Amino acid sequence: MEKNSLMQQHARSISALTLMLLAFFTIALVLFLGKFVSLPFKSSFLWQGEMLDMVTALVVIAIFAERSVEVVLVTVRTPQRQRIEYQISQLQALSETRTDDEKLAHRLCEKVYELDVYKLGTARFAHWLSFFFGLLISLAGIRALSALVDPETLKIIQNSTLHGTFFGAVDVIVTGGVIAGGSAAIDKMGRKIRKTFDLNSTGGTTAYREAQSPPAPSPTEAPPPWPPVASPEFSGNPAASPMEGDTSQTR
Repeated sequence: MEKNSLMQQHARSISALTLMLLAFFTIALVLFLGKFVSLPFKSSFLWQGEMLDMVTALVVIAIFAERSVEVVLVTVRTPQRQRIEYQISQLQALSETRTDDEKLAHRLCEKVYELDVYKLGTARFAHWLSFFFGLLISLAGIRALSALVDPETLKIIQNSTLHGTFFGAVDVIVTGGVIAGGSAAIDKMGRKIRKTFDLNSTGGTTAYREAQSPPAPSPTEAPPPWPPVASPEFSGNPAASPMEGDTSQTR
């Protein structure tokens, strides 16, 4: 038994290594034939506001998609779930009066199991439907990866049929998956981005903002917190001097 298990593990390791090598050579062949080039990010990629604007827009779109999915689920899946729940409530009411009926208890357990299986099927259907809606929205023109790439370079690769098509397909799938993840997941991603590009951190965003903002005045050039008071010897009013005021009082 141990020898067979070791042989199976060795065979699985060889299969995994073969798949990795096959994937590597496939990617290398696609790069060679398609003449793919690296895509630089936008110069303002590290600008926190632009990143969070994109994430906020995706959150709003995901909320719209969730409401659309909810409408379909209520129409397609809710009636059957309510029917099973009603049958369970009826069986529970009967089981309270007939506590010794084993067939009734067994039937009640079957209905509860049927409800759990139906809920799992609804969740699976909701995930696939969300991904389908995400793909439709992305095909309509809402793309996440395109918003991060330099526009001039993006125009260049669009002239290349294979590279432009491949990038567009990847962009559609990734954006559709992000939208299908839901508004809560995208909001969590936005909070992580905000934490990563925190203004108080020692990252590129802080340096970029400092380069864009005007320099702060030095402490010696800072204005005093109170208005300046004119000196008595230079003031035009002789009564402003405390000594002269005292002398006038003594006279």
